[in-house]
Formats: sequence, structure tokens, C-alpha cells
Amino acid sequence: MDTGARRKAHADGKVKADGSVDLLREFVDLYSREEMLAFFEFRLERPQGGDIEGLCRISQPKDGRSNLYYLSLGFVVDTPDEESRTLIDEALARLDGDALRSAVPSVVEVLPVTSMPAGPESFVRQADILFDEQSAENPTATLERLVPAVAKITGIHPRELVWWGGAE
Repeated sequence: MDTGARRKAHADGKVKADGSVDLLREFVDLYSREEMLAFFEFRLERPQGGDIEGLCRISQPKDGRSNLYYLSLGFVVDTPDEESRTLIDEALARLDGDALRSAVPSVVEVLPVTSMPAGPESFVRQADILFDEQSAENPTATLERLVPAVAKITGIHPRELVWWGGAE
């Protein structure tokens, strides 16, 4: 981080006294530049039984806030034990790389954000997915291709896609 950026980060309260970056604050600031588009609940089966339950929040940049079209997929998952945390982490990590670009041709890049500490019984992970310009014109069609691809790649079982505020 250059000196000017470090000064701005300190002024914005994003750098802690020990010099480390406050990731939670960065996450909150990112959400302030986005608007929620839709969400879905999902489950991930565990090999020895008992499902892992979670929610995926899908957001897009607020009008005029970005020169690029992307969707942010924020996953929040109940993880009552270390095994469930490991299973969901491994499942969502499969979104990295070429798998999603191969499944959805309009995907330009997947920018994974590492999992964030959210307490011992919760898991939070975000992936930002950059799309070509045509995708910005029809987010409904984009999500109709994206959600099944995410499900197939990760092994999660999504429930109904719920559009936020009549966004559909």
C-alpha cells in the first residue's frame, strides 16, 4: 500500500492501531457501494448425514459506482463444527479458477475473497464475479445461468431465488 493510500486508510478507520487492515470494516464499506439484487438459501450435504445450511446474498454495484459490471456472491453459513467449516470452505473454493468461466461464457473473471472470521459457528465468504458488458443489460438472465452453475461446481443445493425489492 503506498503512503497516500495508507494515510487515507488510517483516516477512514480501516487500519488498526497495530497497522493491520480491518477486514470487517472493508467488507462493510464494500457493501455500502452495492445494492442487493437477490438471495437464496442453500444446503450442502455432509457425507455422514446432516446438512450444512446457508444463505447466498447476491448484490451488484449501485448505479454509477463502478465502470465494470460484477455481481458479489456473499455466502453466510452455519458451521457448528470444524468439519462443516472445512466442507463449505472446500466447496466454495471450487469457484476459483476456470470452472465458472467455463460454465458461464459471460463470466470474465472470478475474484475470490478469502473467508472472513465470523465467530466459531458461522462462516462468511465472498466472491466477486466480473461479467461482460451484455450481462449488465439483463441481470435476470445472468442469474438464471449463474446460480445453476454455482450449484453444480460447488455441490450446494440452492432453494428458490428470491428477488429483492422487485428487482426481477
